[in-house]
Amino acid sequence: MSNLFNQFIGTPIDWDNPLNMPLVFQISTELNPEQMLTEIRASSIDPNDLVSMADLLVQFQSRDHAKVAWEEAIRQFDAAPSRIAPDVNLVHIKRNLCIATLSSAPLESFRWISDEPQIARDAPMVAIELAESLRRANNYQEAELVLRELDGIPIEALAGLFPDAEKGANAVRGLRTSVRGTICKRSIPADPMAAFGWIAQEPGIVQADPKLALSVAVLLFKMNRVEEAGVVFTGTDQIPDRTLAEALSGSPLGIEGVNYMRVEIYKRSRFKGLPPRWDMEAGDVHEHMGIVEDGLQRRVGLGQADTLVNLSLLAVSGDRRAIPLFVRALSHHKRDIQREGALGLYLHGDPRGLQWLMSEDPDEGVSWTLRLLRDAIVEKRVADWDKAKASQPTNAPAQGTSTRSTGQDKPEKKGLFRSLFGG
Repeated sequence: MSNLFNQFIGTPIDWDNPLNMPLVFQISTELNPEQMLTEIRASSIDPNDLVSMADLLVQFQSRDHAKVAWEEAIRQFDAAPSRIAPDVNLVHIKRNLCIATLSSAPLESFRWISDEPQIARDAPMVAIELAESLRRANNYQEAELVLRELDGIPIEALAGLFPDAEKGANAVRGLRTSVRGTICKRSIPADPMAAFGWIAQEPGIVQADPKLALSVAVLLFKMNRVEEAGVVFTGTDQIPDRTLAEALSGSPLGIEGVNYMRVEIYKRSRFKGLPPRWDMEAGDVHEHMGIVEDGLQRRVGLGQADTLVNLSLLAVSGDRRAIPLFVRALSHHKRDIQREGALGLYLHGDPRGLQWLMSEDPDEGVSWTLRLLRDAIVEKRVADWDKAKASQPTNAPAQGTSTRSTGQDKPEKKGLFRSLFGG
């Protein structure tokens, strides 16, 4: 029997000739893929014709035969690149090969997309489906490499590829979190910094698996990597304590331990220096809360020093049940109590603390407080205030500031409690 691939008419093959199409059908029905490959290599068919033939085989539902034709064409092109016709696109051929084994052999599909990363950017939906197939096959490292090619594409653009954009966005985020969260989990306890890298790259890991995130934070804290631990804890700040407590079920850390660690980490990662009053050791939290509750209801000076002291003790206690009292302190008529409430919120990871401090005109008191914080935006605010203050005439007080010279931009302090507790 003569080689079927040598019987095509035309070079390149003339697909308008009615004798050529039946040969494609005959190949798909009389030869299995292995036989087809043997026949191709024994023939003189041009590899460019194999590409067009593969497209026809797909129409005949002969995908395995099409795969053989595409792969052999690429092999011959790799051996002799000069044979590639101007209208042949190798990226498209490799994309077709990637699609051909997407579900049945994801590692084989991965081989093509890793060889030609442009496939992921040209056909992101193919990349998403491949990453999901690799994840299901427990090939997380390969799935991550595929997802990495999509990181430069906005999530909104990827979501638009799905019939329901909102569900699509959630699906993509969920896939990223699952893949990178699993790799993160596998990297501890051996390499906490690598685990942190995955959380920094995919913050959704914290929400999806708070127990994992806190485990990473504990390891980082033990390594004295408080900056990195602070980043992880920032992700947990929006998780309700009840959810964290459930996630920590069976863990020796417990919610109290988490709250204590948060405060200790934030003291070192969020502050350049601590208010002197925070050197005190907190006592019974309920007692401190009762004193603050009573003090916040007063509208006269009596007892305000006790309120300030106990606000400070609640701040360093790490007990997040004090957050509502810090919030109420923001609307108190005494500025030092307002500032203490803001600092308490900031120390406990509540964004309302920094928002309040940044919303106030940076007078002497607020300026002194802001100088304690380790934050680029805050530092710029203080620098701008210092610059504006320096540009004002020395014989005239700056608008809205004290006429007294403070020397270090600290608020004026009066009496024993003012000297102990920072104005």
